[in-house]
Amino acid sequence: MQVLLADASKAVRAITRGMLAGSRFDGDLLLEAESPDHVASWLDLRTPGPALIVADWDLPDLDGFALLAELQDAGASGHVSVVFCVNHAQVPMAEEAVRRGACGYVVRPFTAEQLVEKLEAGAAAARTTPPSDVLRDIVTSVRSRQGLPSLMSLPSAAIAEVFRRGNHVRHAAGETIVWRKQGVSTLSFITAGQVEVFNQDGSGTVRGPGDCFAERAFVCGEPSKVEVKALSAVELVRLPKDLMVELARRYPEVRTLLTELLSKAGTPPAAETEICGAFESLPFADLVQFLNASRKTGILRIEGEARGVVYFSAGEAHDARVGNLSGEDAFFAMSDWKRARFEFRGGGGTGERTLERPTLRLLFEADARRTTAVAG
Repeated sequence: MQVLLADASKAVRAITRGMLAGSRFDGDLLLEAESPDHVASWLDLRTPGPALIVADWDLPDLDGFALLAELQDAGASGHVSVVFCVNHAQVPMAEEAVRRGACGYVVRPFTAEQLVEKLEAGAAAARTTPPSDVLRDIVTSVRSRQGLPSLMSLPSAAIAEVFRRGNHVRHAAGETIVWRKQGVSTLSFITAGQVEVFNQDGSGTVRGPGDCFAERAFVCGEPSKVEVKALSAVELVRLPKDLMVELARRYPEVRTLLTELLSKAGTPPAAETEICGAFESLPFADLVQFLNASRKTGILRIEGEARGVVYFSAGEAHDARVGNLSGEDAFFAMSDWKRARFEFRGGGGTGERTLERPTLRLLFEADARRTTAVAG
């Protein structure tokens, strides 16, 4: 079947193409378009017969409703099915597009299985199918954010920057990419092929295009607890920590992705260390924001210019101490440290109450203080 991938980002098209590898939608009839002109040319030149378009809702100058109108004007709406790729905020518009004749939509981030399932539904859709049946049978529910985070959860601009600035490498089938106890200094996203991630208990999980691996070791700066092998020839794009930190400061979605990766890595027993690492890879502000968003209760120990501690209760910093300082003075002092090791243990007491203001407000003030100091 003829399939058109319509997205302004070459990187996104590459990942989507990788997701379709091995399916019946892969092959010579799978083409790409990056602009409305390319879509129009494909409509004019395509071979008569059923076809599918996998389109980014935000294709420049041709949003989802405009694309449906163009298909209608070209007399192709009865032969060409459309599946839109949307973010969570665009779901209401995608549902309206389904009522107007689109086959369905997938919400980023999505898996290869979800995409292929949606295209199968699009391929089988008939012009006479009532919109209500289409809506019931093929519209994708909003995917839980507890699912596997992936590169596809990022905005197109961030994905394009990842591909442009990351280091592209290849591994042969059967090659070990990450060994247990190995240090992991880059975050690797799969752009083609599949890997198997072996846990400490010997169980394995398969990851494909758009997914990453050894994320806990990368984020926390600790030795890898997993072994990763290439199931097939694999292509990766690798991002060093300094680039990920830069992107996280510029794109909130990257910060969210890192937080979800850390959460996904699993929660060990409360008596054990849950998170450990260094400020060079996870700065104080990002670490505290993660603990706040995760509503953690426990103790954060920091070794930098001195030994400090911050107690958390349901995500709120409750007590801070370093040297002779306590409360906000201690909190602001540690927020200025550039180099330090940290360890967070869940459970236990929450110390005395020396911090009264909300944690996020303390972080904002810490940032304002640094800005003022630099300006002065």
